[in-house]
Amino acid sequence: MRTLFAALRILLLIALTLVSAEAGTLFGKQRYSQIVLPFPDERVFSYRYEPSERAVVLEIQGTHTSELEPVFHYDESVVRRVFFKDQGGQGTEVKMVLRDDAVRVMVNSFTEPFRITIDFFDADYKETHDPTTGLPLVPVAQGSAVGSDVPTLTDSAPTAAPSESVSALTEPSGKRRLLQPQPEAIRTPQELVVKLNDTSGGLGQSWKTYPPYIYRIQIATFKTGKSYEGWLKQNAGKAMTGPEAMAQYSGQLFDFGHENRALVGYQKVLHDDPGVFDRSAEHIWKLAEIHLGQGNLTLADGYYESLQQKHPDSPLAGFGAMRRLDIKSIRAIQQGKAQDMAQLSKGLEVIPTRDNPALTALAALRRAYWQIDAASIQKLMPLFEEPPIVGPNIMMRLEESRAGSDSPRTAFMIDSIILGNRLKTEAWNADTAKVAGEYFDRYKGKATEPFRPLLLKRCESSILVSIDRHLKAQEYVNVITIIESLPKSMDELKKTTSVSWAAAESYRRMKQPLASLPYYENAAKTTDNKPDQFRAWFWHMQAAMKGLDNETARKSGKDVLDRLQKNLAVSDRNAWESWKSLTPDEKNTIFAEIKADLEANLTAPQLVRTPPKILLETWNQQLATETPTSGAAVGNTRAEGQPTARMIYLFADLSKRFEQLSMDSERKASKQLLRKINLKSAPPGKDALQVWTNELTALAEEHRRNNDYLEAGRLYTLTGTENNQWEGRAEALYKGGLLLYRSGRRDEAMAAFQKAADDGNNLLYAELAKKRLEQIQR
Repeated sequence: MRTLFAALRILLLIALTLVSAEAGTLFGKQRYSQIVLPFPDERVFSYRYEPSERAVVLEIQGTHTSELEPVFHYDESVVRRVFFKDQGGQGTEVKMVLRDDAVRVMVNSFTEPFRITIDFFDADYKETHDPTTGLPLVPVAQGSAVGSDVPTLTDSAPTAAPSESVSALTEPSGKRRLLQPQPEAIRTPQELVVKLNDTSGGLGQSWKTYPPYIYRIQIATFKTGKSYEGWLKQNAGKAMTGPEAMAQYSGQLFDFGHENRALVGYQKVLHDDPGVFDRSAEHIWKLAEIHLGQGNLTLADGYYESLQQKHPDSPLAGFGAMRRLDIKSIRAIQQGKAQDMAQLSKGLEVIPTRDNPALTALAALRRAYWQIDAASIQKLMPLFEEPPIVGPNIMMRLEESRAGSDSPRTAFMIDSIILGNRLKTEAWNADTAKVAGEYFDRYKGKATEPFRPLLLKRCESSILVSIDRHLKAQEYVNVITIIESLPKSMDELKKTTSVSWAAAESYRRMKQPLASLPYYENAAKTTDNKPDQFRAWFWHMQAAMKGLDNETARKSGKDVLDRLQKNLAVSDRNAWESWKSLTPDEKNTIFAEIKADLEANLTAPQLVRTPPKILLETWNQQLATETPTSGAAVGNTRAEGQPTARMIYLFADLSKRFEQLSMDSERKASKQLLRKINLKSAPPGKDALQVWTNELTALAEEHRRNNDYLEAGRLYTLTGTENNQWEGRAEALYKGGLLLYRSGRRDEAMAAFQKAADDGNNLLYAELAKKRLEQIQR
């Protein structure tokens, strides 16, 4: 009996010693840890303590789990475990279960930038100070050591969050805890279906935030959603028969593309029998992909690592190794560390890809982003909205692996890089046109953004560089060849303003007006430049006019002619509206460009209004301020050497064209231009002077018939005064004098009569004028 008591006493002493040692570990050493949650903007948050669970619950509104990465790096000496609860887009709830009752918590927020800090410390915690410097020393958990129990001493200056102070390539150390929320109790198939229907469907939102080379990898055929609702109910009963069946059911939900719903089932499996994942590489892969899609990088990384460890012989182990590199690249992007990304390609070398074409293609794709210099990566960060420019070795790997890829997304990404590099490094040629045509024919829709629109724009730029070179060399045939050889899938390029304009101009210069019509019309409709809009409509009008003169068009039948007439009417109307919107300076510049064409239109068979109206407006403005000189003669058929003669013929034709258009006020205004010509400064020839005289005397007669005697008298007097070579000079002066006298202009009338009386070429009207003078003077 004494021996038994002695033995018990020894055991009790040993137990007390062990308890004392553990107490010293927990309470003898002062514990302190801090979690810093930085945000780009201010967040509304609240927190509470739940004594029953010894847990601090933090609710942050408008926040996704992916923004709470620092919480994943908690110190296990003060926190036992952490649970996350997604509040359906409203925010996130974080529950942190404390290690023991001695741990205290303090929650604070700071601005500039906004951040929330959670401090964990012992109840009797006191700061220690460095005996030399006097600075406070605080034990904190190692920044990137997830689950590490090894504290280090650092200055108590504000501690950076792990994502700010640790390289993205640092391997986590210590024991990793992958915690899942406690699933709600699901006891019947009906409860399962209700729970799944209450859970949001579709893919995780974080997939949208990752660089474009990181996307969901579908290892099974993606199931369509047509029969999804029926399938959900039909298979719920079988799913409830056991963990293996539930895992299978969840995996199929994943294949339907409903990751959150798949997670509901997988969480139940984890709770009931986590060994299922030890036995199935496919299920642990899908669970890891779900967490990656939700932005839970630490959980996802742990499951990918577990996949490698538990199923090293599975083809999915290689995918898991690649995903771990993806997570490092995500963290490097979040930290803005291009140098870290530039080192990631080394990790691809140890991943066995030889017998796995899909993995080979994915690895080649990542090399394109990681195996370029850090400066180039920095330019692409953080959105990676354009394909990287790579060297020949990487390009060769991309082209070789492209054929073996069975993923549409991977094929799209590789094809985007191949086309992007061609457009950056080569001039536009037939091979590039073929590659581009196949690309734009295959890839369409919103899922191709931002690469498809960007590459289409680059194609346009490359084409325009070649077109511009040919235009400067007046090689219009080459321009037309480039445009006509564009694949059908790139027809939308022909509708861009710049390409349309180049095509239209080339067809016009090649005297193919009918071919230029649609291009000029599109250029006019798509440009924001007002002068260019007018130019496009004007040349569209010219093309339609020449088309109507074309013998082939006339023989093509009434439909073709009617369509050309309609085109002509539309461009005539739009050209004038565009002209009215221009500034005076813009009008002067364009008038100088198209002056010869405007004048030629006055004698063309087609009746259009815009050219004569522009000529009338412009000449009215010029003759009001100065005595101008005219350009080429109208039609180059009646030209005389002096500029005055050309102006006379031009204004006469302008008047005639308005008469044909039944625009009477404009016709009279055109004749009035003739009276503004200074004949003495540059005397015209006899024929031109006769035209001038005939036009103005005809206008004077119109005014006389309309009882406008003053205007008629002045016009008659002007013609008789200015044209001293005219046989009818005395008659015009005499008639002018009568009309002026009748208008009450006695002095002007006497001056006209005197000139008529002095004219020796017509004695009859000279005598009549003398008699009138005598009558007035009495």
